[in-house]
Amino acid sequence: MVRRYNCLTSGQRAAVEQMALRGCSNGAVADTLDIDKSKVAKIGARVRRQGHVGRLSRTGRPPILDRRCLQRLKLLVRGGRHSSLRELTSAWNSGGYKQVSTKTLRRCIHKLGFSSLKPVTKPYVGPINRGKRRRWAREHRGWSNEWNKVLFTDESSYEVRGVDKHKRVWRAKGERFLPECLAPSFKSGRETVMVWGGLLCGWAYQASVGPGSNHWSVLRRDAPRRRLLRGSSTL
Repeated sequence: MVRRYNCLTSGQRAAVEQMALRGCSNGAVADTLDIDKSKVAKIGARVRRQGHVGRLSRTGRPPILDRRCLQRLKLLVRGGRHSSLRELTSAWNSGGYKQVSTKTLRRCIHKLGFSSLKPVTKPYVGPINRGKRRRWAREHRGWSNEWNKVLFTDESSYEVRGVDKHKRVWRAKGERFLPECLAPSFKSGRETVMVWGGLLCGWAYQASVGPGSNHWSVLRRDAPRRRLLRGSSTL
């Protein structure tokens, strides 16, 4: 009888495993299914050794950085959030740890939940002013109708001349507005056009503020002439 020497199908493999579990010999299985005895022997030996059908889970190659090294890497990333991947790799390899490449370090950093993203640009607020703002928020937490007398304002600046905005920061989920993940903005001599707007109960206002002026002077000048009812679409 000529047997087939090609690869076994999933059905043939399952039949060999079931017959091996029932105690059939390799020759009987090969004759019954008309397949090569050597292949039956390999599958039968594995099934009889394990005592069940299916393959054992393979552990694979152990990770280059163990759990302790990953914890150290997390501290390194949090201490150098604005560092490039090349700088982090150089700092890691010079710290006496296991030498790794930039690709390996990138995979480990992503495994820790960090990603290289653009930082959120916010006006710089020092520790003293942050404390003052928190105290003010706690003091006014119970306000309700009092907010109808408060003017809410916001502004956005547009650079007339290009600036470098290619900074990156390493941060994990939920760390977007951490102080160390922000890109603080400061007043400078850059040429910009500021768009400013305000909302108060009953009216809204917006204005473009050019160089040499500020929004308070524009508000005092134009607000009496631009009082708008709530819901207006033109400003």
